[in-house]
Amino acid sequence: MWHNYSIWQPCTSINIMPTHRKRMPSATSDPGSQIKRIPVKEPTWRDLHDLKEAGESYDELITRMIRRERDYRDWKMVAEIEETGEFVAFDPDEILQGD
Repeated sequence: MWHNYSIWQPCTSINIMPTHRKRMPSATSDPGSQIKRIPVKEPTWRDLHDLKEAGESYDELITRMIRRERDYRDWKMVAEIEETGEFVAFDPDEILQGD
């Protein structure tokens, strides 16, 4: 007898909401402050939960992670420029003269 199995793992959704709001935002409120759901698998949710600091919201955790990733990408870009020797020194005052 054939069985049709699918690889399925349960997902958990992380609700990202501003910590200053107590009520659910309406459709007419600022779109930047609305709650969004991000479906993640259970192991990913556990890893995120383990990374959270006491009293930290998931929104704060993810914001912190985004900031670190952006800093890393900036650092990586500078390191690649230094490694390839494609860096050209400039005088910021000269560039800003036209403003």
